[in-house]
Amino acid sequence: MAGAFALYGHGCRKRGQEHIVKSLSIQSPGRRLVVPALVLAAAAAALTGCVVAPAHPVAPVGEVVYAPMAPPPMQAEVITVAPSPAHIWIAGSWGWSSGRYAWRPGYWAVPPRPGYAWRPHAWEHGPRGWYHRPGGWYHR
Repeated sequence: MAGAFALYGHGCRKRGQEHIVKSLSIQSPGRRLVVPALVLAAAAAALTGCVVAPAHPVAPVGEVVYAPMAPPPMQAEVITVAPSPAHIWIAGSWGWSSGRYAWRPGYWAVPPRPGYAWRPHAWEHGPRGWYHRPGGWYHR
């Protein structure tokens, strides 16, 4: 039969009425493939779709932000249901850009590693005005 595949058992031995097969191979015209190699190839193909998330910095980095006036009061946010039990809510905060405050809405996020928590964004008054202390992940 042209193009047909056949399944063969190699190293068979009989024990009672059942056959024990040590290894299986698939034979096709011109090729002979071993089942473990097929399983390995299938696993490799399945894992190519996996996404490895980039590592999150534990301490946020970036430029120091000062504002000449206090931030407005926090805005009320509707907190939706968490996408999974692993997600935590990162509350919205005021950011300073182009000479004015702009609201950055909250969102759900997963800690970068077990045992980490989120330190929220905050504005602290200092000698140069209001300093933005960005939020970030920290080990509990």
